Parts: sequence; C-alpha cells; structure tokens
Amino acid sequence: MDDNLQATLRDLLRRGAEPNAVLDLLVRDYQRFHLVLVLVSGLFLALLLAVGVALCRSWGRARHGGDPSRRFERRALAVGAVLACSVPLLLAVVVAANVSTVLSPRQGFTGSVRLLGAPAEGTRAAAVQESVTTWLAGARAGQVPAPLERAIDDRLSWQRPKAVTTTVLLVVVSGLGVLAWRRLVRRTRRSGGRTTARDLPLLLGGCAAVPVAFVLMLMVMGNTQGALAPLSLTLFLG
Repeated sequence: MDDNLQATLRDLLRRGAEPNAVLDLLVRDYQRFHLVLVLVSGLFLALLLAVGVALCRSWGRARHGGDPSRRFERRALAVGAVLACSVPLLLAVVVAANVSTVLSPRQGFTGSVRLLGAPAEGTRAAAVQESVTTWLAGARAGQVPAPLERAIDDRLSWQRPKAVTTTVLLVVVSGLGVLAWRRLVRRTRRSGGRTTARDLPLLLGGCAAVPVAFVLMLMVMGNTQGALAPLSLTLFLG
C-alpha cells in the first residue's frame, strides 16, 4: 500500500478493491458530516419560509385600505418578505447538493480526496495523514490513531463552544431585530407613516440585525457540522 494518504485512499476506493473497515468508517463519518448540514439547513429553510409566509400575510393586511399611517409598515413588510423568501432558495441549493452526497457518500468522498493536499513534513497535518495511512493499512476501525484523535479533540475544544455560542447569538440578534422593527412600526403609525430622526437608532439596529443574523446562521451551520462530525473536517481541513 502506498505511503501517501491520497494515493492510499484512491487505491482503496477503486472498483474491486478489498473491503477496508477503516475506509468504511471514514466514509460513514463523511456521510454524517453532510447529513448534519442537510438537517440544519433544512431547519433554517423551513423557519425562514414560515417567517416569509407570515410577513406576506401581514403585508396583505397592512395594504388593505391604503392607510397612510401604515405606509412605512407596508414597505418594511414587503422587503422583509422578499428577504425571508429569498434566503431559502440558497438553502435549498445547499440541501440539494448535500442530499446527493448523503445518498452517495462514497462518490462524494472520492471527489474530496484531492482536498487532502501535501502538508509539509513535521507539521501536525502531516502527522495526522501519516497516522491515517497506517490506520488504513491495519484495516481495524476500533482505535483512532493518536495524532488524529488529538487533532479532533483540539477542534472540538473550540468548535463545540462556538456552535453553542453562535446559536445563542443568532437567537438574541434575531429577537432584538424583531423587537426593533416592531417598535419602529408602532412609532411610524403614530407619526403618519413617516420616520423621524428619533427613529434612526431603531432603523439602523433593525437593518444591521439582518446581515448579522445571516452570517450567524452560516456560522451555526458550519460549526454544528464540525461539532457533530469532526473526523472528516479534521482530516480534510486540519
């Protein structure tokens, strides 16, 4: 068996190769890595679609009668509905791409082997790849090699807290954004549908919450993947 990890994996993945328990373990973890993204992205997709539908209905009610005091409210609801219904289109692409990998993990894993690269000698990445190559040669999946296990532990030490932190921040930022927009809408109703200088902090805060929540959503997705399926992410990205 070749002492280069990429060559070793390609050799084991070719048609007709002997079964290898370690390779099967790596492919299953790779499948779980993509399954986590499907589930988390699907959850966000469903939530955003529900929000988009609710905003569309609210916009329809606000438009009825053409009340001038609800002019700002109608515009805010229209923009919010467009955003809430547009992001799920992106998430749908992510879900579809990862579902195909979940259904055919070996094919996806084969295509990802090139990501391993050729780390410089003496680096942790080189030690991890060398240990995995030896692990594959032994073909026993029970014991994860020490360099890989240490690298996984190091990743989990920061990725699990980061997954929790970004989730909490996403909930907080989203909640504050909703509160800001609701308060702003109530104020504009009292001022005849116009915003004033006094409303500027709420307007800026509500607008800022949207991109910040989007970035946090992406961070939640990525860090949840790494926290629940760390082997693949550690092997391919260090």
